Amino acid sequence: MGLVGRGSNTRAPTHYMILSTPSKDNLINLPDARMGVEVQIESFDNRKPTDRIEVTWGTAVLWLEYMGEVPQFPFSVRVPDTVLRDQYVQATGGDQPTTVSYRVLRGVVPSEVKSISVNVNFSTIGPDPVPVPDPDWPDPINDQLLPVEVYGEVSNELNALTPEDDKTDASVIFKLYDPLLPGEVVDFYWGASHVREVQYTVAVTDAAGDEREVKIPWSYIESEGNRPDLPVHYSIRAADSENTQQSPDTRVNVSAVVITPDAPVFEGTSPGGWLNCTSLYKDPANPSSGEPGVRVVVPDLSNYLAAGDTVTLYWNAFPSDPKDDTPISGVEKTEHIVLGDDYPVTGFTWLVTPYQTHLLPTYDLDGHGINARGKIKYSFTLKGSTITSLETTAEVGMYDANGACPIV
Repeated sequence: MGLVGRGSNTRAPTHYMILSTPSKDNLINLPDARMGVEVQIESFDNRKPTDRIEVTWGTAVLWLEYMGEVPQFPFSVRVPDTVLRDQYVQATGGDQPTTVSYRVLRGVVPSEVKSISVNVNFSTIGPDPVPVPDPDWPDPINDQLLPVEVYGEVSNELNALTPEDDKTDASVIFKLYDPLLPGEVVDFYWGASHVREVQYTVAVTDAAGDEREVKIPWSYIESEGNRPDLPVHYSIRAADSENTQQSPDTRVNVSAVVITPDAPVFEGTSPGGWLNCTSLYKDPANPSSGEPGVRVVVPDLSNYLAAGDTVTLYWNAFPSDPKDDTPISGVEKTEHIVLGDDYPVTGFTWLVTPYQTHLLPTYDLDGHGINARGKIKYSFTLKGSTITSLETTAEVGMYDANGACPIV
């Protein structure tokens, strides 16, 4: 191709064109449009920084693009969404051959035109968006599709799953759209998850406005977790098409996933499981910093937390009678621990100290008696919800033959 213009020479550059999103069947569809369609032009000889690229999509001529001093090849020209939309005839539908071409302009003299033909298919099923043309095209959300309603299997609350619904499926209620044809496909999405098991195929006996129900398996609810505003929607498409429209999101308050971390454990209990005087030191001959105290081992929390997160630990003691859950006055201890070097997220030991405040009062000859029950647990915040561990209980006997534990 010869270019004629100021300062040009007459060498004939070779130039080619490809599309950035071609599929194996040379089809540009709605998923492509949503990702963005670009015309890409391969490097050509005898170019100049002032050269301009003129791309035509169908009958629409795009804005001129200057090559510039250091062009990147392939040289990309984005096709505006409005051009893609307006050059496709929705009333006709189906695959529509579309000519895509470009030429190089130097001054007022154009190069020869290079062109290819691609199939374009932006057809959809169901109701048309309002207004027409859709200013948000190719946004998949169509407000003419009614949002779903979600109910918990046990709680039966609208658009909410409560802890009562733990380990149960959820019901999604939707209404069939208009117009409707047998064989069309409805897919459901729980959060970011495509729930393939509950795909609905429109039956011959179905009619627009009919109410239908699908069940979201618990595995998807558990995987997406608890959220106060989890999005749920459906999409519609022809059976042989990737062109979808989707309903507006329904926001669901999900607190059904009851997470119960492993219980902490007491370290240094007697063979019978008691906390006693020997439990107060890891090595009585060489007391560690902070001892005497009861050692509590917190398990690995890396499935839930990371360094910098906070864990709250709880100790309390009660009379030895299992029917008496009145806390022993003044014994309770609550401490907020920030995970890090001193308290690794992979597990750590917490000391219930000081002894005089939290342990000595469990021995009370004049009150509840010489024995008691000690309970430990921990909690943390995950995705806005407070998660509390299982609890561990041990019998407490902080005395020897002479009375309360001798503390040096």
